[in-house]
Amino acid sequence: MWAVWSLVLIWSCPTSAWLSWFSSAPSDPTPVTVSCKDQDNNNVDWYILYKAPNSLNSIYIDSEGKKFSSSNSLKPISDKDGVLANTLRPMFSAVRKMPVGFGFLSYNDQPPGAQAKYKQFGHSKGVVMGDSGSEKALWLIATPPQFPFRRNQDHFWPESGYVNGQIFMCVSLPFSALLNVGKHLQNIRAYPFDYDLPTTFPQELRDAADWKQSQSLWGKFQEMKTINEKELKLMAKPVAQTAGGEE
Repeated sequence: MWAVWSLVLIWSCPTSAWLSWFSSAPSDPTPVTVSCKDQDNNNVDWYILYKAPNSLNSIYIDSEGKKFSSSNSLKPISDKDGVLANTLRPMFSAVRKMPVGFGFLSYNDQPPGAQAKYKQFGHSKGVVMGDSGSEKALWLIATPPQFPFRRNQDHFWPESGYVNGQIFMCVSLPFSALLNVGKHLQNIRAYPFDYDLPTTFPQELRDAADWKQSQSLWGKFQEMKTINEKELKLMAKPVAQTAGGEE
């Protein structure tokens, strides 16, 4: 079996956390706002969102020092105007209607209606978005199977995410950081299942979308920063080895 992949985020502030259809180009050149969002649709540098088991209730903290829970006004995690929906909103449309500089990639080893081969792909889930016009991007690391279920604000949340506890971590990034994100996805052997990436996006990310895999960064740190200069360190955990081969 594949070992669970790890992502380490080390902040320059006193916070740390462990995470683990191509189409024709659209005609609208207007940049979109790509950023992690709070439930009031404000941009934030980063947030962590935890959903309780057997519930849609959650706890939220972010870079602005805000702390919310479902007991003090935090909207349900599946809400069409909640934290996740606000963050993902730029990709909630048909590809042909997206701005020319915008792109996205959803990866999940348990995608809607399918299952990645566990011996070929790593146990990882998330969404990457960017806009070359505004030179901004984000990375949403997630745990639910089949997430996002649809690119639709009313149907992005999967029923499969209800029973177990789930965690999300979003980081707002400069567009240039997508090069390192692409390298990381190659090294964790991510399984992209829905994406549209213009040629203005780093080749490393576009290669990851094509299921290109690498071992070049196993056990090594990559460094990058959030849009507000918080330090990030990424590490792809090597696959365990057994006498019979990879595990």
